[in-house]
Amino acid sequence: MNRTWRYSAILLLAFVVRVIGIDFGQATSIPQRTDGPPLYEQAAIHPDEYFYVAIPLQMLLKGSLNPGFYENPSLLIYLDYATFALTGADDNIRSLNWQDWNIRELAPFHLYVLGRLYSALGGILAVAATIALAHRLKGPRAGELAGLLLALAPSLVQHGHYATTSSLAAGFVALCLWACITALMTRRKTAFFVLAGIAAGLATGSRYNAAAVSIAVFVTGILLLWHGRDRKTMLTVLAGYIAFPVIFLLTTPVVLADFGAFWEQFTFIYNRFSFDENVALFGGLLYEYRYIVLFGIDVPGAFAAVIGLLTLRNWRVILVMLAFLLPYSFVVLDTPIPQTGDQLTLLVLPPLAVLAGIGANWLMDRLRWRFRAAIIAVGLLTMPAVLTATIVLLFAEPDTRQLAQEWVQANVPAGTRIHLAGGYNVPLDDARYDLSQSFGQPGEAASLGGLNIDLAIVSEASLFYAQRRDNLPQAEKDGIASEWEQFGRYPLLAEWQQPRWWGYDLMVNNMSYWHHPTIRIVCLAADGCPDIRQNGAQTSD
Repeated sequence: MNRTWRYSAILLLAFVVRVIGIDFGQATSIPQRTDGPPLYEQAAIHPDEYFYVAIPLQMLLKGSLNPGFYENPSLLIYLDYATFALTGADDNIRSLNWQDWNIRELAPFHLYVLGRLYSALGGILAVAATIALAHRLKGPRAGELAGLLLALAPSLVQHGHYATTSSLAAGFVALCLWACITALMTRRKTAFFVLAGIAAGLATGSRYNAAAVSIAVFVTGILLLWHGRDRKTMLTVLAGYIAFPVIFLLTTPVVLADFGAFWEQFTFIYNRFSFDENVALFGGLLYEYRYIVLFGIDVPGAFAAVIGLLTLRNWRVILVMLAFLLPYSFVVLDTPIPQTGDQLTLLVLPPLAVLAGIGANWLMDRLRWRFRAAIIAVGLLTMPAVLTATIVLLFAEPDTRQLAQEWVQANVPAGTRIHLAGGYNVPLDDARYDLSQSFGQPGEAASLGGLNIDLAIVSEASLFYAQRRDNLPQAEKDGIASEWEQFGRYPLLAEWQQPRWWGYDLMVNNMSYWHHPTIRIVCLAADGCPDIRQNGAQTSD
């Protein structure tokens, strides 16, 4: 198999593992309403996806280009906006009373799948740029190893299934670093350096913190000027520098027209991730790099990356990579809320995979073992392959909330009064059931007995989150746990346990936090819910 076919096979693998299960969260058992919202509020989608799917649909319905949302930049919002406009996504909604709907219920489910495809494509771009960079630095074998490692990187595969911005930003960061280093190593400097500035702008247009890659662009420009101060080089550097802010403003154009709202939301999200005196110095950084090692490039990959950095011997390349990695690590990854910062780690995976591919390639050249190439490749790729297979299977299976939803639809009569205890709960039809909801505040469980509620559906997503937050006071953890324990006093009708997989409880991250939470259905009615029991209620695994 020649090089082109091998690289194509790696990209195909990256695509396959990102699209299997990309339609997770579809509510199969609830009939769609013709005059109501097309999505149920508790739908099993990523908590942030509606920002990038429902908001652009709302913009289309309003006839406005202003998203009014600036906690992240607007590139993905405008990509979805253009896609929805071209496909006529608003045609069946415009005639309905959509202004009265909750924005989380506004967009039909298939639009989330369309939005997720952009994340998947961002991940594939990251793999392609990683292959190209490792190949340029150390040849095709390094390119193949780096590409395979990133194609199977569990956290990048996971986020490639979400209509959110991190996978897309990682793709543009990888493209930017490849263009920067290529500009230093080829005579066609202008095209590649301008491309680096454009890619930095697109990365920042996906996530504000991706602006750290612009430091690599700045350093590359200085290196270009150091080797040649002729008029062409100066214009090249100027064009690349200007491309970065211009492209960012094109991705998020209303920041100037709506600067007050932008600044308010930007400072809010910045303060959430800025320094906290209750977190040890560099505690967040070490926490995030533990996640990167376990769920990004894996433990053998981390060792290989260190070897790659020490053996690269091209100080300009090392300088450009570190110009991104060090500021991003010490400023962005040293966050006071590392337990929910797994999406922050994706941007460093492409350069680390490049270094790992170079390091593994060096080992293959130096060691004299029999079958050394196969042994090193298997050692490098087994851990991410197993974890990625687990994640893909979890996406492909119905979520516990969907299983509970089907059980309720089949066994609980219409008109039953159901209380949803906790967020990320079971999507149910409020036209069929009398629904209420609470979110685990102290005393809520004890107060439910006098509210004529028949059933409580308890989602343990927030309990799982609280139990695994290192910097959450123990008293608060105990309060949340005791609130959930009170539901144990009631008869259990059905239960779906959170699946266990390797590493599910090592960190709080999006996959283990809100996917497949443990769901319990208990009877609160004084008569013991006889109508439900005679319909065949049972405890489920």
